Amino acid sequence: MTDYLLVHAAGQGAWSWGRVWGEMTSPVEHPPRLYAYRAVGKVFPLDLPGHGLDSDGDTSTVQFEECVQAVARSISRQGLIKPVIVAHGSAAPIVLQACATLDIEPSRIVLISG
Repeated sequence: MTDYLLVHAAGQGAWSWGRVWGEMTSPVEHPPRLYAYRAVGKVFPLDLPGHGLDSDGDTSTVQFEECVQAVARSISRQGLIKPVIVAHGSAAPIVLQACATLDIEPSRIVLISG
């Protein structure tokens, strides 16, 4: 089973991965069958500091290093094992820096442009 960490771009939140999360976590038998069977483990859409449910409304004080630490912490807190880490837009450098600090390397890093 493959675990996934989904990291949103600036100005968004974990909610931006809603449709992707739904597709990945829906039962394989759910019609229509648009894909071959894949063993999906945990799928965790992360709210970076100052975004989504972690927001107090002011993102002007959020530091790059805080976001890097949030990505690294979320992998251990969620118990993700060799996850595929997917970063959208401005989250790419955050994820790359976080991966450089991890004890366990991810199985893949996917960078998606906005």
